[in-house]
Amino acid sequence: MLAVVDTDPETPREAVEAYIDEMIDGDAARTWDLMCQKDQEAEGPRERFLQETAADQEAVSAEDDLWHITVGGTRFDERAGATRVQLLVWADTELQYTDEVHVVREAGRLRVCTISGMGF
Repeated sequence: MLAVVDTDPETPREAVEAYIDEMIDGDAARTWDLMCQKDQEAEGPRERFLQETAADQEAVSAEDDLWHITVGGTRFDERAGATRVQLLVWADTELQYTDEVHVVREAGRLRVCTISGMGF
């Protein structure tokens, strides 16, 4: 598990680490606060997200023992105007796949965008 950040993240890496921690073991409201607006819109109403996340939390925690996410490198994507942060997803000791998320600044805060089709 990554270190939980109690304050607003200051770097894209910290934003992604906090997002992952909150998504897996943390507070659904904090996860929501770390999501970019487009992700929030895709999820639907905040209250529904909080209820569904609470219901899914037990299953996600059980899978956390099987899957591990490591935050990899970062790079600025000029076309998107956002930082891309690489995620490395492991099962046991084997790398299973990599993915990337974007970190954007919205309302003065760093937020994580995970959905595809963001125009990035």
